[in-house]
Parts: sequence; structure tokens; C-alpha cells
Amino acid sequence: GGVSDYSATMRNYAIVIEYKHLAQHIPSSVFVLPSASSIRVWDGVIFIKHGIYRGGIFRFVLHIPDSYPAVGARPSVQFLSPVFHPLIAEDGVVDLASIFPSWEPTKHFIIHVLKALDRMFLSFPPVRRAANPRAAVLFEDKSRRKDFVEEVEKCVAASQRCVYDNPPGSTLRFSKPIDQHDIVKQMVLGRVMHAETGRQLVESPRRALMPRRHPRPSAAVATAGVTAAAAAAAAAGSAAAGSTEAVGDSSESAGPPAEGGGTASIEGPAGD
Repeated sequence: GGVSDYSATMRNYAIVIEYKHLAQHIPSSVFVLPSASSIRVWDGVIFIKHGIYRGGIFRFVLHIPDSYPAVGARPSVQFLSPVFHPLIAEDGVVDLASIFPSWEPTKHFIIHVLKALDRMFLSFPPVRRAANPRAAVLFEDKSRRKDFVEEVEKCVAASQRCVYDNPPGSTLRFSKPIDQHDIVKQMVLGRVMHAETGRQLVESPRRALMPRRHPRPSAAVATAGVTAAAAAAAAAGSAAAGSTEAVGDSSESAGPPAEGGGTASIEGPAGD
């Protein structure tokens, strides 16, 4: 009826508001974007920069329950990339219940889930019931810690090999580097030189547009242009057309850490 439809609309609107404000708080290693089909399904990727998982590029999907934000409506996360971790099952499902035994809408938000994903690759919380028992045994047994590290290195290497294998329908897609990408990169860095004179032709757009004495913008300012257009369109029941920026720290590259670079593209629905 009308009341239930209104309630569903307001719940979706609450998610749009959360997404809009993520840019100010999201870890620099995490990028997310709502799918073109639903505001309650987010495609994501996490770039591990430190620790034994360093170099890992792990894709995931975040699902938001229909009743969110409500008591007990804890989001769920499933990694699409194989990850050897005590809190991640073999099918990629993260044991968020161990991290959030209860879910209270007044103090728990999606940003807390994303921060938990970032932390879990740096330090492991005490594991009472491991989602991956073998990973927990190898990690907790110091005599077998070497075996644990070897398994982690395997999943990190696998994630790098598969970085350009874009999941069907994902809004976060990586493309292999081409010559044009390098030209744009050099332009941004202000390094495009005349072939004969060797003089710099293009000044860095960031330097050209900013006063000389202006301090470097913070991550929050740099990501102020992030839009929730895709989220709003999905909440309204329509597909988002064109390209939309993923929420993440734009002060760091979203591309894979490989020689020659690469690009992370945000694609709209098929047919755009």
C-alpha cells in the first residue's frame, strides 16, 4: 500500500544520504559504487597497501537488507576474489556477525562495515568461530604461521592476475593501459614536452588552476565532487545513465599497482 511504499522510499533515501557522505570518511584503500540495478547492491574493490596482504586487489559486493536501516539489518559482504582469511569463508562471505554481534541503526552505518573490511586485513580480531577454520588454525599456530603466509601470498598473486577479469554487470571495471592513458597521465603530471625543444608544453591542471600559495587539498576536498547520481537514480527505480564516480580517496590511484598503470572505469548500464 501507500504507507509501505513511502517507508521503502525513505529507507532508500537514507542509503543515498549515507553514500553521499562516504567520501569524507571512507578508507583510502576502498572504492564502492551502487549497481545500476539496485541502490542496495554496491560493487566494491579494496587495494591492500600494508601488511601480509599487501598488493592484494580484492573485489567484493556489499548487500544491504531491504529493512535497512533497522535494528538487526546488518549489511553483508561477499568477496568475488579468493581471499584466505579466518573471517572470510571459502565462498567469499565475510563473517560480519563476529565484528558486529548486534546491529543498531543509531550507531552502526555502512561506513563502519567498510572500515572493518580495511582493518581486517591489517590485524585479526580474536576468532571465536572462524568462517575459514583452516586459515584460523594456520594463523593461530605459530609453528605453522609460514604456511598461513604462503596461502595469503597465493591469493594476493591470484588477485593481481585477475585484475582485468571484470565481473559481469559490475559497475567497477578495470581496463588495460593504452598509449592514450600514458599521455593523459603525463599531462596531469605536467610532463608533456616538445619533441624537439624539450620544453614543457602543458602545465599540470592542478597547478594551473590553484593559487601558488594555496595548500594542497585534503582528501575530503579532493573527493567533494563525488556524486550519488547513480544511487539516487536507482532509489527512484530507474537506471543511472552515463558515467559516475566511485566513492574513494581520489588522492591515490584507483588503478592496479602494475607497470605501465591502467585505468579504473565506472560504467553505466549496458547500452549506454
